[in-house]
Amino acid sequence: MSRILLIDEDESASTKLQKTFTAFGHEVVLAHDSKTAMTFIRKQVFDIVVCDVGGEHVDGLEISKYIRENSSLPLVLMTDMAEVLQSQVAGQDSESRLADAFVMKPIESESIIKAVAACLKMSSGRSTSPKSAGQKISVGQAEPELDDDYAKILISEFSQPKFANYPIFLQLSVKKFVKIAHRGIDLTNKRVEEIRGKGVEFLFLRGADFRHFLGTNFKGRSKPVVSDPVRNERRIDILRHTSEVFIDQLSKDGLDTALFESSMAYVQSTVNLLAESAEMNELLHMLSQHVDNLFSHGVGVSVYSVMIAKALGWENPTDLLNLTAAALLHDIGLRDIHPGILNTPRENWPQSVRAFYDTHATRGAEVLSQSNSMPEVVIRIVREHHESCDGEGFPNRMSRMQIHPMTKIVAVANEFCQRVLKTQGSPAMNPSQAVLDMEGTILKKIDSYFFNALKQIVR
Repeated sequence: MSRILLIDEDESASTKLQKTFTAFGHEVVLAHDSKTAMTFIRKQVFDIVVCDVGGEHVDGLEISKYIRENSSLPLVLMTDMAEVLQSQVAGQDSESRLADAFVMKPIESESIIKAVAACLKMSSGRSTSPKSAGQKISVGQAEPELDDDYAKILISEFSQPKFANYPIFLQLSVKKFVKIAHRGIDLTNKRVEEIRGKGVEFLFLRGADFRHFLGTNFKGRSKPVVSDPVRNERRIDILRHTSEVFIDQLSKDGLDTALFESSMAYVQSTVNLLAESAEMNELLHMLSQHVDNLFSHGVGVSVYSVMIAKALGWENPTDLLNLTAAALLHDIGLRDIHPGILNTPRENWPQSVRAFYDTHATRGAEVLSQSNSMPEVVIRIVREHHESCDGEGFPNRMSRMQIHPMTKIVAVANEFCQRVLKTQGSPAMNPSQAVLDMEGTILKKIDSYFFNALKQIVR
């Protein structure tokens, strides 16, 4: 049983919280003003302090400062969104954190109990008695061990109601997130603009919630692999490989940073979702085990495709998911070509190999067609990704008007990725160089509308 000091001038609310804590086996001492609370902290022993941020008689920031200067007690602040933002900004200029956890109002029993439990876990073994004069505590050790699996999403996307049923979070530090809305539907456009006005570029969903959101908008899923240890291990390897690509192969230098990071997070979550499917797990594993740059290239094309789509204001979740999946799998037909050949310059290939290579888009579409759950548009994009707007592409020499719009995005991203991605024997261009090279060599082959969108995200 832990001893909690609960500070809240609202007697009705504090009594309700007291009952909640007591039901979970905690002992609670109430204080309804800051002066009484600080006296209790000085003279009594507690395991944790739970405090309302603001009011006429309670000043949570004053309590926070007093605790940091006089005690090692973990502190949970109960706050509304505006107060969190104010605290976040204040914390950027402070040597110590304002609190070990924030819980948004209106208070939910589950949220406050979890926050207290996390803080108590992290403070286990840490002295919570008043500090000796001159003693300095390391508040970094007081940070709760919270789940760091969160999906980063551009704040502009929250002006739409697509995340209406999921809790929304604000990031306070590397591994600390605070809930600012119990459901996305509670986050009004006015509140979104208020957050944006504070310089916040991203909000977050729990990783599991975002994958659920993706799963409800994508049909390319089959039987989960969680119960299969081998496939689950492969899923973990695929995610690890994806992260390595982000770190080692892709660079945000010269690109719209916020858009790049948001698109990268979107692709990571999509890969995670796809890898939970038995069929997709096999395909992604195969790609990651083939030529070193084959999987890297697919991930890169996915990121740049999503960036182009988002730059043009595409918000439909199903469209973005289909685009991401198609970009990731567009070269699946190359699985039948020996890695040694793919690592050799094309000009050194015999004619028979070149002819076989030119069938990889068709063969890739055939591979995906064997899946009963793969969306038809994904199969179509894979089949068309080497078609050209000048009518000279393969396999069907389609005209500009016949090519699917998503295929045109993938084609632009594919050409861009071939230039900026690090590969064996081919030094990477910077984004500006890549755009100039594309203008000078393939401008008639790619769609100008989507190419101009790419140019907009290159700084």
